[in-house]
Amino acid sequence: MKFLVSLSILVSLFLFGLDCWALPPVAQSGAKVRAIQLKQSHYFFGNLDIIASKSSIRMEDTGSWKFVLVANAPDWKVTVFRNDDKLYYTCPLKTFLEGGLVSQLLVGKKSASFGPGQEEPTTAIIGGVKVKKVVARYALCEYLPTDTLVAPEITQIIYETLRMPMNGGICLRFVQDKGGTDWMTGLKESGEHIMLSTQSAKMVTVPSTTFDAPVGYKKSKSLREVLISNESRESSTDARDLFEIKR
Repeated sequence: MKFLVSLSILVSLFLFGLDCWALPPVAQSGAKVRAIQLKQSHYFFGNLDIIASKSSIRMEDTGSWKFVLVANAPDWKVTVFRNDDKLYYTCPLKTFLEGGLVSQLLVGKKSASFGPGQEEPTTAIIGGVKVKKVVARYALCEYLPTDTLVAPEITQIIYETLRMPMNGGICLRFVQDKGGTDWMTGLKESGEHIMLSTQSAKMVTVPSTTFDAPVGYKKSKSLREVLISNESRESSTDARDLFEIKR
């Protein structure tokens, strides 16, 4: 009798599918990730909201550009998308690191290592890691060593996007003394030029879906086409030329 009951159960499983043999999978949306959140201001891209963990990054431009960048381990493919035009573009990490978001004509690349300079004491601690500050003759750099906070691929992505000195971590503040002549106006420059600043930096817990690429968006022709809205592309020939966008 017990054999017949067991046989009946096996037949039912076969007829209705083996999926019922296992417990339902846990929804990924319920997973939480510990990450560092930075709210920064970049001299070219404007306001940025960066969330980075040991396996993922999300960089959202909350200023005028309105693009979002995401990348995840293990392949670290970089996806840049915009929600207004529902466009996206994905490329391998190697390709992204070779060109970044924009040309160096628009955002010049600073050396990844800042110095030589004098290290000055700081009191700020983020995620159990102390912020470091280095002052040189014509500039200063504040950065967060991130060996225990994020993956090396993330620091590479941030560096190639913002092109600020990283010193092996994440740049929080970079200020240069102005000097020489402005190439556009021909006027002498003086004072400080804040290239990058950080308004807040803290550890947060976010849903793993924070780092997901969108579903149902249209693939763009190029990464740089995603950077500016369709409205801007159509209304300005200069914008298309500046970003090397073909019709």
